[in-house]
Amino acid sequence: MTRWISFVGVLAAAAACSDEAATTVVDAAVDSAPDAAVCERLDYPMVVRPVSVDLGTPTTLTLGGAGTRCAQIIAALTGPVAGRPPELAQLDVTGVTTTCEFDTVTSREIVRLRAPMYAGLPLYHPVQDALVHVDASNTVRFLHADYLPLGASIADGCLGDAAVTAAARGQQLPYLRFAACTPQGEGSYPLAADDELALGAEGLYLDEAGGLRRVRVVDAYLLAAHATPELINSDLYCCTGPELDHCVGQRLFIDVITGALVGRASHCITC
Repeated sequence: MTRWISFVGVLAAAAACSDEAATTVVDAAVDSAPDAAVCERLDYPMVVRPVSVDLGTPTTLTLGGAGTRCAQIIAALTGPVAGRPPELAQLDVTGVTTTCEFDTVTSREIVRLRAPMYAGLPLYHPVQDALVHVDASNTVRFLHADYLPLGASIADGCLGDAAVTAAARGQQLPYLRFAACTPQGEGSYPLAADDELALGAEGLYLDEAGGLRRVRVVDAYLLAAHATPELINSDLYCCTGPELDHCVGQRLFIDVITGALVGRASHCITC
């Protein structure tokens, strides 16, 4: 059975980044200096509930006739909404990446979709993906997908490079120590003034409370001199050679409206 979960408060009513009264104009221009400490917004962050859907009724795809059969199936799954299975109608397929393999046991095409964008921006969390099985009659026989349904209005950010850098600079980097991939306990490293911070692109991040936040990626890398043996034997360590420059650290996601740290990610999988 298909399980749709609706938005709660999906309209982001943007307010000016000043002391003036908040407005309810969606996508209003930011009215503040780009490095303001905090940008006040009405009803931010918006609450979005991800959907987790399974195939309801088998859907027969209409293939276009151009390219390989796999290419035609992928085009049908990611093309105009009218031609997709209804379970994928609200999936944002902008920038979608795909794989397609023929399974000789079931005689089905196994299609995997990964949708990295939402509302025109990179979505850093959660992962949006779908797994679809299509039989020889072009009928979808299995489908499971997890994604954020389209429809949210995304607020503009107002914090510039300096404010985002300052917010990241004061963070601690929690880590897990390992010995031969056996956890040995937790620790925390306070970012130093001479550690490197590399600012990445703005995107979106769904926090633990279900709030969809506009964030900036900040990749934090420890100065090589700060990489102690304990840190080298932790999940902060992502070096592929003997040098310690630009490879010990963590990825941070800084809210470009509130300046808050909303998430972290490792640069690699250590163990």
